[in-house]
Amino acid sequence: MGSSGPGHVETYRPKVADVLDSAGRGRLFLIIGIPLSAVLVLAAVGIVSGFPVASRPSAGETSGVLAPGTSATTADESPVVGSKPESASSGPAAGGARNRTEQASAISDMLQRTHTSRQQVQDAVADVLTCGANRGLDADARTLADAADNREQLANTASALPVDALPAGSRLLDLLASALRDSAQADRELAGWAQDLRDGACRPNQAVNNKHYRTSASLSRKAEEDKQSLLVEWNPLATREGLPTWKPADL
Repeated sequence: MGSSGPGHVETYRPKVADVLDSAGRGRLFLIIGIPLSAVLVLAAVGIVSGFPVASRPSAGETSGVLAPGTSATTADESPVVGSKPESASSGPAAGGARNRTEQASAISDMLQRTHTSRQQVQDAVADVLTCGANRGLDADARTLADAADNREQLANTASALPVDALPAGSRLLDLLASALRDSAQADRELAGWAQDLRDGACRPNQAVNNKHYRTSASLSRKAEEDKQSLLVEWNPLATREGLPTWKPADL
């Protein structure tokens, strides 16, 4: 710095050290500040790019991302819980075959029961012809009356059987019920015959000379015609369903 005097204006000249000192601080700020700012910016960009934020799809849009364990089936296409596809074994055809077999089996059971009662009637009639030599006419009359009641009940049961799955099912039932009712009436006449012989003098050689016996024979012939017509319809069906076939004399 120069000397001072009157009228002299002193000019300030910064020292080199001062210049270096201030410039150094500026450069240092620039050197340190610029990289630091860049680092912060890059770090921010890295954070954003490294952790993307999923946006919520707008109405009518789908995200296209499926959760684990899910399929592409939409809500409208999702299967109904508990429902099963209809298989060939559970479809209408299988159900119809099952109904046909069940209905045919019910008729077969009725025929079996008439066969059992027929044997009882035959045994009682054979004893009445001997004037009750083996069992007694009272027992024979009761057996024949019971057989009549049983056949009447069978006729009523047969009339109520479902036969919608059977070919000519209604005709089968009509013939069966008719044969059973005719047989029931014939059995009642036979029971009256046995009672007549019990109350009067029974002679084995003349036992058939009785009005009840003759009426019974007429009803039995009608029942025989019904049975023949019934078995024409029944036996082919029984063969297809694997059920017993019958002859008129068996029923």
